[in-house]
Amino acid sequence: MVARTMCGLSTDVRINEGTQEMAPSSYGWIIDHDVVSPKDEENEAGVMGPHNISDAMTAELKAGEGKLWVIKDDDDIVYYIGRVILPPDDDEPWDETPEFGPLWDYGTPNAGATSIHYWNEETQQLDEL
Repeated sequence: MVARTMCGLSTDVRINEGTQEMAPSSYGWIIDHDVVSPKDEENEAGVMGPHNISDAMTAELKAGEGKLWVIKDDDDIVYYIGRVILPPDDDEPWDETPEFGPLWDYGTPNAGATSIHYWNEETQQLDEL
């Protein structure tokens, strides 16, 4: 197994008989609301990631599980609202935290978004990472 870095996040790549197979991600996310796309056009709602999300995590997200996040640009305009399932704190083989995954995997490359905010149950507010 070889460690690689994609979008700032370390990933494991399995090399089997000359082919590369990426191990399932330990986190996953879904876009629930695409706020900026025109209503009469296709939007990004339902997009899930990263590309190596596990089938089990996909099912959990489709069932409504996960922590609420909001992705914005540097003008504080909301682009996407969604949910993420994160690995347990003791199971993070990352150079960076997977909380940035939705932003780095999709928000920045697809829309130029610059920040991600998570709902804080205690304060009942969004906290920027």
